[in-house]
Amino acid sequence: MIAASLAVECFGAKDAQRFSGLLRPPPGNRTEVHRQDRLLLARATPQNIRGQIATNGWAVLFSGQLHNQRKLAGELGISGSDVATIYAAALDRWGDATDEHCIGHYAAIAVLPGATALRLSRSPFQALPLHFRHDGAIASAMPLPRNLFWRDAARPQPDLERVAQTLLNDHSDRYRSWYHGAQRLPLGTAIELYPDGWREIWRYDLFSRPKVTFPNLTDYVEAALALLDEGVAAVLDGSARPAIMLSGGLDSASVAASALRALPDEVPLHAYTFGPEQGWDAIPPPGAFLSDFSAVQDFAAANPRIVLSCETNPSRDFRFRQRELLEATDGAPSMLGLAWIEHNLYEAARDKGCDVMLCGTWGNATFSSKAPWAYSEYLRRGQWRKLWQVLRSRHADSRPLWRRFVALAVMPLLPRPLWQLAQRFRHGAVPDGIVLSAVSPGWLGLEAALQRSRAAGFDLARLSFTSKRAYWRSLLAEDGQDQDQYALGMEILYGLPKRDPTAYRPLVEFCWGCPTGVFLHDGQDRWLAREMGRSRLPEAQRTNHDYGKQYVDTLLRIGRVRDELLAELERMTGDPDIAAVVDLPKLQKLLHELPAAGPHYDAAEALPYQTALPLGMAAGRFIAYAKGRNDI
Repeated sequence: MIAASLAVECFGAKDAQRFSGLLRPPPGNRTEVHRQDRLLLARATPQNIRGQIATNGWAVLFSGQLHNQRKLAGELGISGSDVATIYAAALDRWGDATDEHCIGHYAAIAVLPGATALRLSRSPFQALPLHFRHDGAIASAMPLPRNLFWRDAARPQPDLERVAQTLLNDHSDRYRSWYHGAQRLPLGTAIELYPDGWREIWRYDLFSRPKVTFPNLTDYVEAALALLDEGVAAVLDGSARPAIMLSGGLDSASVAASALRALPDEVPLHAYTFGPEQGWDAIPPPGAFLSDFSAVQDFAAANPRIVLSCETNPSRDFRFRQRELLEATDGAPSMLGLAWIEHNLYEAARDKGCDVMLCGTWGNATFSSKAPWAYSEYLRRGQWRKLWQVLRSRHADSRPLWRRFVALAVMPLLPRPLWQLAQRFRHGAVPDGIVLSAVSPGWLGLEAALQRSRAAGFDLARLSFTSKRAYWRSLLAEDGQDQDQYALGMEILYGLPKRDPTAYRPLVEFCWGCPTGVFLHDGQDRWLAREMGRSRLPEAQRTNHDYGKQYVDTLLRIGRVRDELLAELERMTGDPDIAAVVDLPKLQKLLHELPAAGPHYDAAEALPYQTALPLGMAAGRFIAYAKGRNDI
């Protein structure tokens, strides 16, 4: 955790004392504050944060990891130095382009020589969140946005438009934070922040990275494996007892396999999986499985150094520890309504003495990609045999081949007016992007948000892609979906930073550069990930085409507390701000029409209870929290 404020006039001792209380360090950490005339710097230690280091006039606060720390030290002629010193030397050498050379998952605050501005930067793909503010008298940057108003007498007001955008899964408004007057630094960006304004000085450009071409397919597999192993080793640097969130799929299991190779033989890997309550059982739809327990148990049996724990969260629902997480995140990320299933995992890992939590979140975008753009790409290029192979091989797709062709290859290529016409002809209506959302249809900013998302490459109603570039443009427009804010909240609560080696920058850039045929080969989906799993994953897991579903016992859990939820929604109707953003009548209707948890799992029936209801109520709770209400 890091924070900085730069003022036009000098800070006093009382300012420094108040500033020290802004950071909420994880358990076992403490806050240190440095005051120098018009400058205040704060850090929470100990962590992978090396504090304020003066180098040639620079003062640096650094939070996170430099994955190429040794290489940078060699290039800069530095030995035996910590990351902040290396970063300061990099600023001396490369200036605005520093973050182009620094590979890692980090956020940094550097003070320009002479304390004229704060330089804020965040690495691409994963980093500690940074929010910032300037009001003419002071410039501040901190991970928790409400703390930016630390000198104001009035309570900051929640930005309702930002809340509504999150409910729409629209993150294309890159600089928007959770409170009026505050802004958020996007991933892969650096700015200079002054008391009276700011300017962007660097932005990461994935699309400028070179394409990858090898003579043999096996070369791609070997290169991807090497980069995954390299990324896992990088995020494990400094960890003595790691934990991992493990699923029954390809991504996190591949991370676990690499971690076992990177860790000393005597060090176990603690793995945590969540699933439905004991005694709950349902028949899954074709092509899906409803619990990861069987697959992860087989994986653990094949890797005895894995210490596995399967959590069922008995008798809990989406409100579990939500207030604590809300206070720790100081915002309303989507995970605020979905995180209840992970609290037990973090708590158990903390109690076992684990010091980091690994995951494989970016795996679906990198080595384990389904390449959803392939159908239109093959049609556009006239690669008929490849198109036929991928359409024919779609697992659990019961549609005739011609309908798959139209839906997957033709429809994404249609101009939007023709696409809308085809949708009306086939379905009688056009998707509007808000059907599964809890945003109020009367929200005044709704149409502007939908138009902005489309312009950014993330069409909320039409989630289809005509090329690899279009797919990645959409992915980058999500800007991490506020996962960093959620991860910070969990770290504050449990002391475990979350690290994702599948977001290792060289691995991401490699996968962006790979041709489509590496991900879809001879009709085989996720070909690269499956080939990487040979001899590393159990064969049944490596070749499994079914996909796992989460929150599958939601109807059971909500049914037990329906009356409590209805009572809370009734209280929310009396708040005009909540009612303006959240579609409270829709949520009340969902609860009144709650279906029984039957023997067959119906994904379409359960989906609004897994998304709209918990996310909408979490958004309402954030608005109430930001306004100082305790009855919601």
